[in-house]
Parts: sequence; structure tokens; C-alpha cells
Amino acid sequence: MIVVAGALALAYTVALFWFCRANGSLRGDDLVYFSDARRRPFLDFVTEQIDAHAVPLHRAATYLVPHVGRPTYGALLLVMPAVHALGVWLLYRALQAFAPNPGNAFATLWYASFVELGVIFLWWTSALHRLPYVAFSALSLYAYARFRREHSPAWAACVV
Repeated sequence: MIVVAGALALAYTVALFWFCRANGSLRGDDLVYFSDARRRPFLDFVTEQIDAHAVPLHRAATYLVPHVGRPTYGALLLVMPAVHALGVWLLYRALQAFAPNPGNAFATLWYASFVELGVIFLWWTSALHRLPYVAFSALSLYAYARFRREHSPAWAACVV
């Protein structure tokens, strides 16, 4: 089952990547944030909220992009499916850690092929706002399941 679900998730992600590569671009918020990152001090930029959300890792990543090189949608599009794949894998591992079950592969596939991913992949700020949080949340759940079983301080630290 995991092979079938994994193949379907990979096919969906690859198709989505090619669609977004042909139709996506950096847009409004992306351009504003990259411009702000170039002219503002790091701490000032990172501590500013986006709407009502404090997202310092999002802001730090956004700050680094124009300082590493010229931000292009094509280059940033390579990051999005990689972070998505990490989140999918960690979600599957977390589900298996709580209750090993062949159905976990299809539950993970349900997330991996979520229709709204297309919108997220088309917009860098949206992807960076969501995909790493899913991956880190799944990692935290996985670490919690491992901590409950092993009582290891390392897994407790990973949860935090």
C-alpha cells in the first residue's frame, strides 16, 4: 500500500511542480517582502508580523533569499516540493509511530494530494508560510510518539 500511495503522491507533486513552473511567478507579497529584506536590518525585518502572525522563521528565510542571490520563481519552486515531500514523509512516520496501519499510507496520500497545494505552490510567500509548519508539526508529533515510547530526553527536546 505504501508503494502505491507514495507513487500517487509523487506523481501528483511532480505534475503540480510542472504546472506551477509553467504558470507561476513571484507576486505581490513576495516582491514586497524581498524588497523590504534588502533595505531593512535583519532583526527589524524578522520581528515584524505578517498580518496578525508572528512568523520569525518565515521572515528569516525571506530575508536570506535576496541576500544569497537574485530571487527567481524557478529557483524558489525547487524548495517548495522538497519541503512538501519532507512534510509528507514526516506525517506518515508520525501516523505510523502512533498506530502502525496500512491505512496511514492513504491518509498521508490524502494530505499529499490536497487540491489547495496548487495555490500554495504558485505563491512563494504562501508556501513558505505553510509547508514548513506542516513539516515541523509532523516532526513534533513523531517525536512525541517516540518520547512516549522511549522516554528519551532527546525526543522530548525534539518535541519542543
